[in-house]
Parts: sequence; C-alpha cells; structure tokens
Amino acid sequence: TYKQKEKQFFSTIHNRFIYILVLLTFLLYPSVSNTILRIYKCEEIDHNWYLSSDLNIQCFDNTWNSYSTCAGFFIFLYIIGIPLFFYNKLNYLQSHNKLNDSTISYRYGFMYMGYKDNMWWFEILELTRKTILSASIIYLQESPTRIVISMFICLLYLLYITYRNPLKDKGDDFLSILSGTEL
Repeated sequence: TYKQKEKQFFSTIHNRFIYILVLLTFLLYPSVSNTILRIYKCEEIDHNWYLSSDLNIQCFDNTWNSYSTCAGFFIFLYIIGIPLFFYNKLNYLQSHNKLNDSTISYRYGFMYMGYKDNMWWFEILELTRKTILSASIIYLQESPTRIVISMFICLLYLLYITYRNPLKDKGDDFLSILSGTEL
C-alpha cells in the first residue's frame, strides 16, 4: 500500500542520512582534529609568541585565550567525544547482538564489517592512532625525538596488528602489515 511504501522510503532516506553523517564524520575527523590542536602550537619570535599556523595571531592574549578555551571544549567534544561515542555505540550494538542487523550494518558497517567479530572496535583504534601521530607532528619540534616517538607508536601498532590479525581477510591483514611497516 501507499503508506507502507512511504514509510519504507522515509526509512531508507533516514538510514542513508545516518550513513552519510557517520562517513563524513570519519573522513573529516583527522583534519578537524589537527585544526583544533594547532591552536595550541605557538612559537616565539622576537620575545613574543605567535600562533604557528597564523603568525598574525599573537598567543596568550585575550583573543588567543578565547580561541584556546573554545578549542579546549572541542578537544573534549570532538577529539575525545567522537571515538568514545562510536565505541560506546558499537559496544552497545555488539552486546545486544545487533551488529548483523541489516539496518545497523548499513549505517555503521564500514567501521566493523571488515574486522573479525571480536575486533569490532578496531577502526576506532585506527582513528585514535592517526590522531596521536598527527598530534606528535604538530607539537614535537622537527627533531630525532619526534621521529623516534612516531616510529615507536608505529612499531607498537605494527606489532599489535601482526599479533592479532584484526581483519577478516588474510590478504587485507597482509596489506595492513605492509602499510604499518612502511609507516
């Protein structure tokens, strides 16, 4: 009947909307996180501190303080909140055996379907690793220390994926290990 078709149409639109929002969130997360974190990266020039990404903005004045307060709020809301939200969402769905539901897998499936059943959370770890590596590039001066810290993070990640093989497909696991080695 017409009512059922209309209900199904709006349900499909709703599911696609959620899928697009989740996908856009994951695509934009690294660059938005980097932008938020850059507000705290200042450098000293002639005994004054300036924002590294925009040398027209002086750090530690009233304007910068308002920016940094806002950025601090978004660190909790966005950088910490998004991975925590999706972890809790997937954990809830997994604990209620809903990850195989067609609607759930359509909306959130790209986050967990490629991973083994017990590794449903691994995409969130991947997102967090990228953010930590980006933060190390932003905050640590170009020095051997930055390189060593980044290499250590990559090595820990490589050891973990080599030991756990989180992906369902062995070929994907091999490519993930090669990618981790390259990093």
